[in-house]
Amino acid sequence: MGIWSTIDCTEESNTRRESVSLKGDLQLSVTLRCAWEDRWDLVDDLLFVGGVWPEFASWDNPPLAQSAKISPVVTPQKGGPGVAGQEILYGEALVDVVYGLDSSTDLAAESLESSAQFARLDYQQFRWQSDTAALLPDQSPGQLKRGLCLARTVYKMLLVPSVVLQAGSVNQSAYTSSLLGITFDEETLLLQPANISRTIRTDGTTPYNVATKLLYRPDGWNKYYRAATDSWDYIEHVANPGSPFKSYPPVDMSAILF
Repeated sequence: MGIWSTIDCTEESNTRRESVSLKGDLQLSVTLRCAWEDRWDLVDDLLFVGGVWPEFASWDNPPLAQSAKISPVVTPQKGGPGVAGQEILYGEALVDVVYGLDSSTDLAAESLESSAQFARLDYQQFRWQSDTAALLPDQSPGQLKRGLCLARTVYKMLLVPSVVLQAGSVNQSAYTSSLLGITFDEETLLLQPANISRTIRTDGTTPYNVATKLLYRPDGWNKYYRAATDSWDYIEHVANPGSPFKSYPPVDMSAILF
């Protein structure tokens, strides 16, 4: 396997060109020689399998082959230029290849989805209107509470962040979404099990795509509804007074919320 391609080819002398601008634009080019019958295999290998500029192959985002132009090289044939004079027989091809950086890659995507939660209300806080009779325990009313879910996908992660293994935890710090322009306060996002997929790219890397969903509760997941005051409040364990009891542990989610 050569430095340019798995297809047999050679670099033409003095054809490498490297240019860069203050805007960060990087353009590299080279001319490669191959057998005429291999020209399209070479182009396919460079553009679709993934040709990497050899000297920068170790970069996280290395320059990749972006375009190719084929020119023929005539090989003299005995008895004339071609078969019955109708075609020229080419022995080799020169392939001009342009390399550049992939600057239009997706990093993350976000959307807001609807969610719903059903909760039982305290039966002792209600009575029958017709005769003011108290409700029995099995007559407690229910309430469907509509809410939102933050769906967020992070693309091309080199490693799966350990926080995705902590489904059932909440964000310990507030998160401001630059994509949606919304701030979610601490402990208002409940992490659901993640959907993790992996792709094989043409440059040989195998990044992960990490899709997560976080249920949003504006009053916070570690507060409980208190019917007597019609508000959300913390509870505490009698053996640990002064510290709120948190059913959903707050964790650092900066690896997926950034």
